[in-house]
Amino acid sequence: MITVTIITLTIISIVISFILAILLYPFIEEDGVSAVRRHCMVELFLKPLNTMGLWQYNIVGENNIEENEQYVVVCNHTSIIDSVFMALLPLNSRFLVASVFYNSPVVGWTSKLAGDINVDKTNSKTKKECIKNAIDVVKSGRSLIVYPEGRRSLVAPKLDKFYQGPFSIAKSTGVKILPVTLVGTHDALFKDAYITMYIDEPFYVDDIEESIEMTKRIMESNL
Repeated sequence: MITVTIITLTIISIVISFILAILLYPFIEEDGVSAVRRHCMVELFLKPLNTMGLWQYNIVGENNIEENEQYVVVCNHTSIIDSVFMALLPLNSRFLVASVFYNSPVVGWTSKLAGDINVDKTNSKTKKECIKNAIDVVKSGRSLIVYPEGRRSLVAPKLDKFYQGPFSIAKSTGVKILPVTLVGTHDALFKDAYITMYIDEPFYVDDIEESIEMTKRIMESNL
């Protein structure tokens, strides 16, 4: 009974918060940058949930983000709400978004407004175009947010296999990898949750495989 009540309150709170955020979205002005507006919208979305004790969250290591610096941000992926919390990062960033979400009514709308990059895994030509677009984003001075597992982990909250893509992009553009670990999101839709975001020290990529292993060790130490 308690679980049902929590789920009901969570769904109601999410709907109310999202409607409020959408209504206020056009009136949030901050340097005309859609990604920054998305950051503000997410804060509007999370504040009432945090106040009600449904999705309480804490950010550890925010001082590891240097002012006016850009990164290829890599994060573990265990829930559909991970991107909500990743949008809290104080970065002018773009996400790599799977086409199933990029072409959806709600997520797709916000993704297109913010200039995110569509990832179509079924088409080799568009995959190459995606990598080019991702590199262009980084070269333009923005950060890139990528889930190196390529999908939600099948063994959550444990890590799944990592792909080389984000590490290759970081190496080719000469920007640092910023490891981020989300803890507590994998079952937050089904109970009141305390979510922690760990932001670890960024590093340059010399050897791709070594960087992947180091990132996995960092994330595993936070889980």
